[in-house]
Amino acid sequence: MLSQGMVLSFPSILLPAVQSPGSEIKADLHTASWLASCVGVSSMPGLLISSFLMDWLGRKTAQIIMIIPGTIGWILISFASNVTVLMIGRILCGFTAGPCFVLAAVIIGEYTSPRHRGMFLNLKTTVACLGNMMVHIFGNFLTWKDVAHVALVPQIVAMLIIFTWPESPAWLASKKRFKASETSFYWLRGTSDKSKREIDELIRAQKERLDGLNSATESENILMFFKKISRRNFLKPLIVMVFAGLLQEACGRHVFSAFAIQIVNEVTETKDKTLQEIENNFNGGKIRQYRVNDDNEVEMKMIPDDS
Repeated sequence: MLSQGMVLSFPSILLPAVQSPGSEIKADLHTASWLASCVGVSSMPGLLISSFLMDWLGRKTAQIIMIIPGTIGWILISFASNVTVLMIGRILCGFTAGPCFVLAAVIIGEYTSPRHRGMFLNLKTTVACLGNMMVHIFGNFLTWKDVAHVALVPQIVAMLIIFTWPESPAWLASKKRFKASETSFYWLRGTSDKSKREIDELIRAQKERLDGLNSATESENILMFFKKISRRNFLKPLIVMVFAGLLQEACGRHVFSAFAIQIVNEVTETKDKTLQEIENNFNGGKIRQYRVNDDNEVEMKMIPDDS
């Protein structure tokens, strides 16, 4: 989740850099806009594929597979020499970012106990926000390529940690692997009496569901599916969540994290985009005149480089 948060706010340091006059990679306003927004577009096919992988291969394997494109994406960004490679890297990062948010919620729901589930769900959002903050902090001291290198670290660490997980007990039970489901559940929750009751209830519910699916015809299963999604107890929370999501986006939930520096610059009428750009101007000899004002503060004047 840390790297996914960094994906969302990375344009805040990338776009000013690629639009600056001295950048080795040039991007106009239209291209820069696509560099920021392509993450959202590429996350949609990622969500569809991850849903299929979760049911086919399991939660653990699906999570590992979906992290790989994001890792490749950060590598491409960190070594990019043109806009095309940058765009491909951003698309791959988006392909991972969207599914990982959903997979994380599913994994927390199936792996953790109800007592700690709420805490872990809130922690998921907190870590993503921490990733946003890290980009803005590192962007003041590092180049955007260096920040991309930093973003690789949580991706790799996450993949290594996932290899130590057992598979989801709920998924194993849904595939009739009840013994493996018990073993996984006890690894995650311990072997207390409460845990034994929970796994017994889980296996019993899955057996009943599987028996119902086996006895019903294909047309009956399809009809049952549409009946479920047309019920009020399904539609009501769905509508609430859709409008809550629209409200969040309208308030700039993701727009501000991507364009934070540009927005602040416009509001405060600040001309210096980033510390990185100021450093580049020093190195390029563009800051040549300064004077000390009445408050003993140095005022610098930006003039074009004669060379």
